[in-house]
Amino acid sequence: MISLVNEFFSFSKKKIYVRRVKEHSLNQSSVAYYYISTYKKGMTKCMSINLKEIINENWIECIRLTTNEDNSNTVFQKFVASNALSIAQSKIQEGWTIKAIYEENTMVGFTMYGYSVENKFYEICRLMIDHKFQRKGYGIKAMLIVIDELRSNKDCKEVFLSFDPQNEGAKKLYEKVGFVNTGEIIDDELLYKLNLDNYSI
Repeated sequence: MISLVNEFFSFSKKKIYVRRVKEHSLNQSSVAYYYISTYKKGMTKCMSINLKEIINENWIECIRLTTNEDNSNTVFQKFVASNALSIAQSKIQEGWTIKAIYEENTMVGFTMYGYSVENKFYEICRLMIDHKFQRKGYGIKAMLIVIDELRSNKDCKEVFLSFDPQNEGAKKLYEKVGFVNTGEIIDDELLYKLNLDNYSI
């Protein structure tokens, strides 16, 4: 069964057209496809971003993704935990959704989000783009998709995330999306919040 939803929303003075496709495959695992085109000053840039389930066919590829520029796989990378650790965490702790981020059919990253039972709020716990695919705009597109997924929960009025204070790239991305500093520190990281009450993406 396939259902289509077409949406328009504005973001950072750009118009973004989203065509969402939800497909139920033979093994009943759902896949969400988002086709995004951005328009600015008469220019058109098309990008196809997909969030896919982590399944038997792609989990090895997923744990091989890394932000380490030397392509090494370590449990704790400079600013983010490894995908292997995140997948393990999602199986032990309740509330987390894990997805692989694809640009068309190429896996480029990973995200983990949901309701943090420990902190009692909705959170984007992890969002990473492999070092080979960074600075292409994939991170901000994936984040918009994750926010859209979280706000589908009726009780989700705010989305939180935390990051290393030295991660200036993440700080700029999050603030561009609309996250603001709460002034709180959680596990030695800055805690940022996005209020969804008057938020339009």
